[in-house]
Amino acid sequence: ALASEQTLPLHFGPDEKVLWKSAVPAGNSSPVVWQDSVFLTGVNNTHVMVLCYSRADGGLRWKREYPIPIEQDYFHTDCSPATATSCTNGKQVVSCFESHGLLAHDFDGNLLWEKPFAGERLSLGAGSSPIMLDGRIYVLRDYPSSAAVLCLDSATGEQIWETPRIAMVTSHSTPCLWRHSKGTELVVAGSGTLDGYDPENGQHVWRVTNLPILPCPSPTGQGDLLVFGGWTTAHTSGGDRTASAFDDSMELTDVEATDAAAFISRFDSNKDGVLRVEELPASRFRKAFRFVDWDKSGELDEREIQSQMDAKPAPGRNVMVAIRAGGTGDITATHVRWETEKNLPYVASPLIYRDRVFYVKKGGILTCLDLASGTAQSPRR
Repeated sequence: ALASEQTLPLHFGPDEKVLWKSAVPAGNSSPVVWQDSVFLTGVNNTHVMVLCYSRADGGLRWKREYPIPIEQDYFHTDCSPATATSCTNGKQVVSCFESHGLLAHDFDGNLLWEKPFAGERLSLGAGSSPIMLDGRIYVLRDYPSSAAVLCLDSATGEQIWETPRIAMVTSHSTPCLWRHSKGTELVVAGSGTLDGYDPENGQHVWRVTNLPILPCPSPTGQGDLLVFGGWTTAHTSGGDRTASAFDDSMELTDVEATDAAAFISRFDSNKDGVLRVEELPASRFRKAFRFVDWDKSGELDEREIQSQMDAKPAPGRNVMVAIRAGGTGDITATHVRWETEKNLPYVASPLIYRDRVFYVKKGGILTCLDLASGTAQSPRR
């Protein structure tokens, strides 16, 4: 049932209005619900897995495990081989793992087909999820060596079309099928761009540029307007990037954010002139320690930290935009209805409901905008 057709509790939490709890494996994917089934993916040290739980009581109905054929070397501790969310059409559930490609199961857990992809080691893994519509599956694979968007037959896994994507680095965004008054388009976020494709044949239709270069949020549309955008550290200067990796309780001074010696002095508990991961407080900087440790020594010295602090912003920008339907070619100057740079989400995608756009900035800031104009709205009762 749609959310608008249900009575939802205003207050709920781990110990309030809980019907059941069920232990699940590690992973970053979201659950997918179809009638009385809940599907999820997970990972342990050696296998990825697809799981099905009962919606009524949370009991595990089945689990299918697949050995991980290549060892990933993630540069961020939040990354996981089980990041993409599965999709379903009520008859089969399709899951995507960077190490296996696509795996399709029926609702009893039988493997129907698999579509292997060439394994590629990615420092942040793969985050884009497959989507389904009208007997087809759409998959984004913006990998540095072979960026492309693909369309497969959902019944067999056979490829229907593949469209290469030029000059793409990495995108963790999930494609969106945008139904508007002029038709249906497959919308895909990439390296500073948002692109519209014909879902029937993969032909490129339009593009908006000067957007986030490493997007995690996904586009979403309602009627003739589509909303997309977000925030990424790539578009901040090195000093701002360093400062943003720590929360307010351990705020860096301007000197500590721009001078490596001052930064080391702040956290160097054993006073040996270098930083190890255990010397850093819980923060995004600690989680992404290996991005700065470019010589892989397990220590950060002044050269490595200063290189991070001196980094220039990447092309593109942190922004949220609304796009009008009906464009062809480069529509950056003609079809962007509004834009905002305030309180942008890092990972979470925007939601459109009752002509309002909702999105959440990391740290707990909820923003509500009018879909048509982009102006901030007060909460409705």
